[in-house]
Amino acid sequence: MDIGASLQWLEASALATRIRDSLYLFPFLESIHVIGLALVFGTIGVIDLRLLGAASTERPFKRMASDILKWTWVAFVLAALTGTLMFITNATVYYHNSFFRIKMVLLALSGCPPRPNRIGSGFCVCEASSRMIRLRSLAA
Repeated sequence: MDIGASLQWLEASALATRIRDSLYLFPFLESIHVIGLALVFGTIGVIDLRLLGAASTERPFKRMASDILKWTWVAFVLAALTGTLMFITNATVYYHNSFFRIKMVLLALSGCPPRPNRIGSGFCVCEASSRMIRLRSLAA
């Protein structure tokens, strides 16, 4: 089975058809997807700000990270699930869209999602490089 046939099979599935034909289901999924993305970026931003010493400095990093990263993973799974459901509704068009492909490559390269606890665990060579990584993560 080639990629074109697989994409057409996805689009023809009962689930894809139901989502595509529903007046409210696709916009609902899209809204949940955006909320999930906002939570992923927001929670990672909080971790980055803590690592930079700009927020929640009174709490130990490990405690804060364990509380927040749970939400990061839940939000990531939510965004990935809703993104997949939106993809299957028009898989052929999305697959051939260059911007979509670039987005997927960048997502795969990012580590899905970034793991800020590596910075706090001593994997960085020096403090200056870890600060640059945190600032770059906030700027992105």
